[in-house]
Order: sequence, then C-alpha cells, then structure tokens
Amino acid sequence: MAKYVMSNRRAGKFTDEAKMASRKSLETSFSQISNSVDVFGDKAKGETSRRTIFFMADPSEIESKREAFGPDVIIEPEIVHHKMLDNFSFDLMKAVPLDLVPAFRQEAADQRFLGTQRETVVTVRGNRRLLHGVEVLLFLSGPGGLRERVEQRTNSRGKARFKYASFFEVLGLVASPYGGFWPKMVRGGGSRIDVDCAPLPNDGPSGWWHRIMGILYDPEYGMSSDGTRIGVGVIDSGYGPHPSLNGFNDCGAIIDGTELTDPNDGNDSGSHGTHVCGIIGGRHATDGFGGIAPAADLYSVRVFPANGGANQGDIADAIDLLSNDKSVHLINMSLGALSGSQIERDAIIDALERGTLCICAAANSAGQVEYPVAFPETVAISALGRLGKVPTDSFPAIPSNPDLFGNDQIYAADFTCFGREIICGGGGVGIISTVPERHGYEKPYAAMNGTSMASPAVCAALAILLSKDDAYMSMGMNKARAKYARSLLTAKCKDVGLPREYQGRGVPFKNS
Repeated sequence: MAKYVMSNRRAGKFTDEAKMASRKSLETSFSQISNSVDVFGDKAKGETSRRTIFFMADPSEIESKREAFGPDVIIEPEIVHHKMLDNFSFDLMKAVPLDLVPAFRQEAADQRFLGTQRETVVTVRGNRRLLHGVEVLLFLSGPGGLRERVEQRTNSRGKARFKYASFFEVLGLVASPYGGFWPKMVRGGGSRIDVDCAPLPNDGPSGWWHRIMGILYDPEYGMSSDGTRIGVGVIDSGYGPHPSLNGFNDCGAIIDGTELTDPNDGNDSGSHGTHVCGIIGGRHATDGFGGIAPAADLYSVRVFPANGGANQGDIADAIDLLSNDKSVHLINMSLGALSGSQIERDAIIDALERGTLCICAAANSAGQVEYPVAFPETVAISALGRLGKVPTDSFPAIPSNPDLFGNDQIYAADFTCFGREIICGGGGVGIISTVPERHGYEKPYAAMNGTSMASPAVCAALAILLSKDDAYMSMGMNKARAKYARSLLTAKCKDVGLPREYQGRGVPFKNS
C-alpha cells in the first residue's frame, strides 16, 4: 500500500461552469477506485473549489485505472516536502539549525545499539553561564563507514548525556542554543565535551540582510513603514508564540486534507516558520532583529505536522486558501522536494491567474534548484552570505570556489542551489530572527541559515516595492498583476558580482 493524493485541476478554469466540470470529472474518476482504497483525508469547501483526496492504495490498482481518468484529474504518490534549512554532512562542514531533518532520538539509539556502551556528556555554556534547552547533535563514526547521529537537549544544568555502542567514535557535534547565542561546531570529542557558545550580536533591529537591500529603521514599526496594503502569505510550519509576531493572521493548519482552525492549531510545529515570519514581519524588535516589511499584512498556514514533512495536497490547499480566500499578493514557500507535483503546480498557476506570485527557496543541496521553485511560474531565490558576519566555528557556509565571491564581501552560500531559474538572491547565512517562546525562553531570537531565510527576505523586500508602486496598486486581481510584480522585482535588483546562476539579477534594492 502507498499514500496517494488526488485532485482536480483549477488552473485555466475561469468560469464556475468550467470549475464545476473539473470537480465532476474528479468525482467520476474517484468512484472507480473508491471501494479499493483507504481514504484518510478529503478536503473541499464548495462545488467550484479544488477537491483534494488523500488515501492509501495498492499501486498496481491505481496504475491499472489511471488511463481512464479524465485530463482534469491529477493523481500522484505523496511527495514529501522538507524545510529549506542548510543541509549538513557528517564531516561537520555545515551547521544544523534547530528543527532540520529528524535525527535519531536517544531512546531510539539505545534500542539500536545493544551491547557494550560508551557515554559522552556535553556541557554547554554561553557568557559563562550554563545554557538549558540547547539542541545537541552528536555525530558518530563506526566500522565500514557507518555514520549515525543522536540528539538531546541540555537539561537545567546545561548537560546533554549520550550513550552509544562502543564501536562508535565521536566525530564531533553541533550545539544549537534555543536563543541568544550562535550555534557552535566542535570536531572530535571524548567522554566529556565542553562547549562555549558566543552571544548573538545586539546591534539590531537591522542586520546586514536588511542593509544590503536599503532597508532603514523606523521606530513606529520597528523597521520599515513600507509594505502597507500588501498581503503576504507564508506556507510553513506555523508561527509563534512570540510577542513580535502578535497581530498576524493565523490561518490555522492543513494536515492530510484536514483544516484545523482551533486556537493554537497554527502554532509552530518546530521553529522554522516562526523564523521565516519574523524575517518578513517581526515588529517592535527592541530586543532583537526586526522584520523587513512589518507593515505588511501577514497570513500564516501550517502544513508541517509535529514530525515529518509536508505533502503536495496540503500545500496546494494552502495556496488556494491564501490566494483565493485571503487575496494575498505574495506567498512565501521555504520548502521543497526533489520531484515536482502537478497538483502543486496547478495551485501555483491558479494563484498566478488571480494575481498572487509565489516566492520560493531554491534549496540547499548545492546542486540544481528543487521543486516547486523549479516551476517557471515561481520566483526562485538563492542564499547569500557576507564575510565577517558569522563566527567561524558556527556556520560560515563560505564557498571554496573563488568565483562565488562577489562585491562588498558578499558570497554565494556553499549550500545554495543554483541554476538559470534563479531570479535573485537574499541574505541566507547567519540570519537572526524570532523563534517560539519555549524551554523557558522569553522573546527568543536565534540564528539560522538556508535559502529558507533568503526567500522571505526577498519576499518582504518585494512587498515594500509593490506598496510604493501606484501602477501595481491600481491593478485588478489577475495574471497581469503577478507578472508586473515579477518584472518590478527584476528591475529593482542590484548586481552583486556573482555568476548569474547564483545571483540571478542580483539583490533587490529599495532605492534602486
């Protein structure tokens, strides 16, 4: 049995009659398999909306009947999307933000590694005080090239205790404080490892990722008063709680076709979405770093469950909700997958036809861009860094290729994906933004890196440009409006001296 997502097309259906016919085609097609599948999700709001069905089925059964489905019906195996945070390898060359891909928990590791065990105790400090709630990833090397990692959070005494099979050696670790301090990499290790994390800078509310785009501080909004009248949607892991994000539009969650709208359903299932939202619209950041366009109207939809990735059906439904129901101008998606989904692309095109432009992270595998950013209807964003802005024992992400260093000490991050699809770049290394209030931390800010951070930075900059453009603001909700927004972004980019496949047209600059 495999997990499938089934949907009807909406792109190009400009009348209610056409939309209803598409839905009818889906219902007729699904009736041919409904008795042989196990449905666990079914989402549709009205007779002209997209219907998305989630079910388990025998692949041979689906393939045998696929040709009988109409052209308006899309059926796909589930495509799991991940958050666009910096990947890492076992050589510890890259750092690990707080809620990257799932690691083996200590309990699971204990069950796997039977027999004689070793123990490593990690103690984490910052400014000479013990830090609790620090996520510690311990990297292990075994015989025959075996690699594992185990994960723990430090207790109230700043300690994380690891047990593992005696045939493993410690390669090193990454300690990621929940807030206030830089993550730190440590190579090698033994039974006891002491880690001293450097404090984050307190020179906000603007950072280098603001200044390269000409964003100035405004005391009323905490950063810029530009961006008013622009609706920005975020499809991610949710947001908050964090006081700098109060007043945002919480659209709840969509998980496996079920729309969740109770209080707290839209809260962040990790920390990624909160960080993204803070980059766009963090407000009144007297104790940290503010958003680039805090005057914009921000709407958040959570599509990531507490554990695991998001699927294309929920992402498509979230796009529909934000574009059709909330009429946002821009949608940020800092997520991706190795294969493309036609269900997802249909939603992106449908949104484009209503004037909503999707801004997407390029991905972090140091290869060609992933999906959905590889679709030509999206705006692809790469990640840039700036020399001297991140401690060298944290996650500098500095490339080894000298061609990837540009003007004004800007470089293309070593993890960023690239390609002819890239439209522009944004700050994506050592970006400081909001994370949820957890583990006893109040108003926490943390540093992360990835195209996940670059995409919302560019999205927010575009919101500012659009809010100041009278021609754009007078346009109706149609494809011409989205095309105009895309052309305005490219026209306002400033070349930063990097190869085109890494920077696109450069970096959007407010005053260009």
